[in-house]
Amino acid sequence: DNAVRDDDNRTMLVYSLYNADTQKWSVPAAVYDDGMADFNFNLVSNGSDIYVVWQKATQKITSEMKVTDISKVTDLYIAKFDEAMSSFQNIEQVTTNNEIYEMMPRVSSVNGKTIVAWFENSEGDVYGQNGFNRIRYAVKADKDYAPGPESDISGDEFLPADTEIENPIEVDDETIPDEEQKDPGKWTIYDVDKDLPAITSLAVGYMLDDGYIAFTIDEDKNYNTIDDQKIYLVSMQTNEVILYTDKGMNVEFVKVHGDNAMTWYNKGYIYYSYSPDYAPQMIYSDAGIPCDEYHIISSDSGDMAILYTIKSDNQSDAYVILYDDETFEWGLPVQVTKQDKYVQNFNGAYYDEMIVSIFNKTDVNKETLFEKNDLCCAVIGERYDLMIENVVFEDCNLEVGAEYPLTIEVKNNGTRRIKSFNLAIRSQGTAIDEKTVEASIKPGETYTVETSIVM
Repeated sequence: DNAVRDDDNRTMLVYSLYNADTQKWSVPAAVYDDGMADFNFNLVSNGSDIYVVWQKATQKITSEMKVTDISKVTDLYIAKFDEAMSSFQNIEQVTTNNEIYEMMPRVSSVNGKTIVAWFENSEGDVYGQNGFNRIRYAVKADKDYAPGPESDISGDEFLPADTEIENPIEVDDETIPDEEQKDPGKWTIYDVDKDLPAITSLAVGYMLDDGYIAFTIDEDKNYNTIDDQKIYLVSMQTNEVILYTDKGMNVEFVKVHGDNAMTWYNKGYIYYSYSPDYAPQMIYSDAGIPCDEYHIISSDSGDMAILYTIKSDNQSDAYVILYDDETFEWGLPVQVTKQDKYVQNFNGAYYDEMIVSIFNKTDVNKETLFEKNDLCCAVIGERYDLMIENVVFEDCNLEVGAEYPLTIEVKNNGTRRIKSFNLAIRSQGTAIDEKTVEASIKPGETYTVETSIVM
């Protein structure tokens, strides 16, 4: 909220820069302050550049305006971060004065080609329940745009050549984009489809160096039912729309094992695919995750992590699952936060072998339903944290000098795999037994030590 503005126009998109040396954030600054209200945004990095796309009002909002009135004066803007100036520059308006509300904006940029995708509702319904919905995307290529290198993904896991893929959505051939952008430096807008049911998630990205839009639809428009959500893919080379799977939700485009991939959630598990013809693979199969709101992040060195939250009575906490690039195995969930508030919007990025994560911590007053919302940061670095979780010892009929079995359960609450540890048994401060235990314990994993003690 910008305290200088009036209540109807107070929302402003701001950013802050993290200093790894001081572990502090800079004073928040506006991306683009023209006095008009800002709304939902999407920020991405392609490894070298940072882009943000967001909804912005093109005129002052008044208290007399209805939601549908506000939607008519809202367009999409995009900005690119200038590292030399430490600010967002090159502010551009992607859509202009069309009186149609552009929802769920998404941006991606690879090899000099930038794509912004969104969906629109014919009635200006922000929930997409009334009227019809259509997906559109805008493309702009730099003047020096050139296709990227071919991927080195193996074809061993691709679907058989005779696999049938449904294509139930009709495509308007007149909207198929040219193979090359005709007018470099300018935005060109394309239509995907204009008669879709409720759209529950939308993503834009690259697989095998081709641009794709992925989206999920809820055919009965009932958000309480999730079994009827389907995932569609749109090729930005041909504008072809295909049904990829009839079971999935919350699509994202990320790096998986170093290659561009699409991920989605289905019944407790996250899946990924490298192309429309690639057989779905489960990214983490040990136990799944109990939340469909997840994010997968990766580093250039091969590190990966799954970030998500777990809700319980009147609170929620953040968890991370880490990928070990030495053993090529996923760890088990490690709890990041432990408090009595709601943790939401948990996300982050790798920086020098650390994960710099951010999240909202929300406190809800049960009587007034008033929310107090804080933006928090947690740095997840290399940490060894081994704790004794349980001890089992039969203490009946003890005799001095006799040896008795002892079971000790230890849990790895750290972020690194444990290869060995020292175990000491003490009595009144004096060690009565001490040894080194050789064991490979993944983050979040519990290991059982069977030993003995002499009374």
